[in-house]
Amino acid sequence: MVGLAWRELISRRRTTAGLMLGVGVVLLVYFSIEGLWAGVARTLSAQESEALVVLPKDAMALSGNRLPLSMRSTLRGLGAEVVAPQLLAVRQASPGEPVMLRGVPLDGGARGLRRVVAFEMRAGAPLERGDRGQIMIGADVSRSKGLSPGDRFEVLGKMFIVKGIFATGNLSDSEVWLDLDEAQRLLQAEGVVSMFSVLGPAGLADRIERRLDVDVLKEEEVWQSFTSAYASLDGVMRLAAVIVAAAAALGVMNTIFTVVQQRRREMAILRSVGFDRRAVLVYVLSQSLIITLGGLAVALGAAAGFLRFMRMEAVGMTFTPVLTGAALLRGLVLALAIGLLAGLYPALRATNLNIAQTLRGD
Repeated sequence: MVGLAWRELISRRRTTAGLMLGVGVVLLVYFSIEGLWAGVARTLSAQESEALVVLPKDAMALSGNRLPLSMRSTLRGLGAEVVAPQLLAVRQASPGEPVMLRGVPLDGGARGLRRVVAFEMRAGAPLERGDRGQIMIGADVSRSKGLSPGDRFEVLGKMFIVKGIFATGNLSDSEVWLDLDEAQRLLQAEGVVSMFSVLGPAGLADRIERRLDVDVLKEEEVWQSFTSAYASLDGVMRLAAVIVAAAAALGVMNTIFTVVQQRRREMAILRSVGFDRRAVLVYVLSQSLIITLGGLAVALGAAAGFLRFMRMEAVGMTFTPVLTGAALLRGLVLALAIGLLAGLYPALRATNLNIAQTLRGD
């Protein structure tokens, strides 16, 4: 019966191709939403670090905060073994092109920096103590700006040399790092920083919060607020995908129902010569499933090319879609659901034909 269903669809190749394309578009939208959300989650994921983040009380973000640099000595006095002040800001590198800047302490060199910010070098060399007029750029900045080690990059009217390209696997890949002192002068923020990353013994966070009017958080707690903000948008996008999928299911159902109506006499003949209800059910459902699985193949082919070149940029952040194995499995389940829902009603109608009346032409 599956072979018979396939021949029926081939005889209506234009209609079949149109339906497969329609289902494919629906699934491509779904894969794009899944891929974009996976990319956002990856970008906003927390690094594996034991460092605590010290922020002003009730701070809403990492950048734009103001803490006195002199607090560093207080934090050390409270037991912090490592204190890394950092200055974060979003500025226009050129009109319409925001860039995320991070001033980092280089007094411990690249080795000291790695204790609070885990990164790996993709090209060039990391910043070291005494480097001036040089920057490290994240992998996403390198791709979006087309920059390599040795290239020149202008930030707020000052020209810098790209010393290296780093990767963290999260939001920091959209950042430009430079020496903290140089960042303070460039941003006219002498004597202040946005945050401190600290390492120390157990109970350090409680001691800091009792002594200072600040919040001390684990890194994953800092990023959780960002992820929550995008979660509501993701819900809206997924709802839109469900609505479009329902429309696709109705379109396939209408076509299969039309085929059943036009082939009522042939199905009655099949029933009269020994084909049971189950065979007719398989015949009709097979057509629906073939259409949706063909649409899935179209969507996967399109997604492989489309998502490769798709990137979303917002306030200096770059989100690169990632199509995961879980998303592919959910896409397959969605395709099968569309096929079964679209074919079930026409299939039930076909199995309940009155053979005698249909053969008489009534």
